[in-house]
Amino acid sequence: MNKAFLIAIEGIDGSGSTTQAKKLVHYFNHINIKSLFTSEPSMYDSGLLIRKILKKNNNTIHYLQKQQLALLYAADRLNHYALYIHNNLKNGIHVICDRYLMSSLAYQGNELNINWIKTLNKYAPLPHYTFLIDVHENIAKLRRKKRNKNIELFDYIYLQKNIRKKYLYLAKSLHNINIINGNGNKNDIFKKILYNININI
Repeated sequence: MNKAFLIAIEGIDGSGSTTQAKKLVHYFNHINIKSLFTSEPSMYDSGLLIRKILKKNNNTIHYLQKQQLALLYAADRLNHYALYIHNNLKNGIHVICDRYLMSSLAYQGNELNINWIKTLNKYAPLPHYTFLIDVHENIAKLRRKKRNKNIELFDYIYLQKNIRKKYLYLAKSLHNINIINGNGNKNDIFKKILYNININI
């Protein structure tokens, strides 16, 4: 393949986006197509700060703090793209990202003005492919419980329900969004993703 692609895997918490992103990287590398996994928030300082905020588990953060978080996500994305994603794409390496632009539109756009969120992220290059793994919020909740991790900022069921609705709404208005039913077996979900990747290999 001459051209390298940025592929974003999206979905609510517990949708399986991380699992599917890593499976895709493994598959590509297995057939000698250079690919790397990454995720957002990133592992740079900006992303680590966001991760720290998410772990505070406070679903009543002030409105202005929500704005600050949206600004942090947008800044982290640009930094992530400039320092990691762009360099690998330039070198012909596919980048599979667990969450990207659509996450900000769904998560921050769920509580703040979505046009403002779009403006914040207008300089973030669009992914070549975006896969939205759609999972019912109750199924996602059960999956999160199996991780034995503490509840994070957005894990509350009423938020996940609203964010899922926002994701599905966005999928109708944005370009190149592939909705994948994520309620079933992870291998079947992965086959659906591969089927929808129009890459000449």
